[in-house]
Amino acid sequence: MSIKNILKNVLFSSVLAATASTSFASDNVANADQGTLGLENYVLMYDTDFNGSTVTRYDNQSLMSCADKCDTYPSNVCSHFTYNKSNQKCYLKNSSGNTGYHEDGISGIRIR
Repeated sequence: MSIKNILKNVLFSSVLAATASTSFASDNVANADQGTLGLENYVLMYDTDFNGSTVTRYDNQSLMSCADKCDTYPSNVCSHFTYNKSNQKCYLKNSSGNTGYHEDGISGIRIR
């Protein structure tokens, strides 16, 4: 494993630990224009793939629409997602699974 990947895994573990114990006063706040808080609901991890734990997949999506799709599910069903920017596929996840490097991956950890 390269030093770059080791550092990413350490950073990822730190972000998970920090977000797992964080509570938000605005947990039930919704944006009236969009119906969701969109990307504000997530900590984003660039060049990251949450491999496995896929609930469902959507084709021809944007990063924002991927987050919005996850928001339509309860947080115990969709707590993470991985968006592949090269093929525009959105993978909704119920955990981070096997976290790894992917140059086209943008993954989100739901925080609210």
